[in-house]
Amino acid sequence: MFIAKSKISYPITLASDETFIKRSLSIFPTENDDNDYIDSLLESATDQTEGYINQDIAYTSNEITLDKFSGNELVIKQGNLNAITSIINNDSSTLITSFDVRKSYFDFTISFNPAINCESLTVKFTTGYDVANDIPKGLRQGILCKTLGLYDKTDTYEAAWKSLCDQYKLL
Repeated sequence: MFIAKSKISYPITLASDETFIKRSLSIFPTENDDNDYIDSLLESATDQTEGYINQDIAYTSNEITLDKFSGNELVIKQGNLNAITSIINNDSSTLITSFDVRKSYFDFTISFNPAINCESLTVKFTTGYDVANDIPKGLRQGILCKTLGLYDKTDTYEAAWKSLCDQYKLL
């Protein structure tokens, strides 16, 4: 099952909380020379953290197409679900609106009533966090630890990053 992903936005940016981020990185708040560099490190740290915990952190648009779908339930192994944006029966180009969603930490289940039988079904959904305030504090601090390690070009913060992120990791 392949999920096509497209990042919409990163929740932690220098603009979202410059003073806190620069304090966390031990940079004077008045220093502006590295702002673009710091933003790129925040994005890279977010991407690396997503890879480590196997979940989206950045607000992400997802699309999955299933061939020969038949049934009344579909389980998608993807955490941090925000919303189902559309489900389309590609055989008839019909938008499916009769469904329920059950979210768990590791995945989500879509229940259809009535059951669906089609050659091709496309599900579009969003995952991740669209603003920094939505991110769990431990995960946010983990991203900042990873950013600090990238900024200092050292592995000193690697253990702290892993420790902070381990509780959010999908196995």
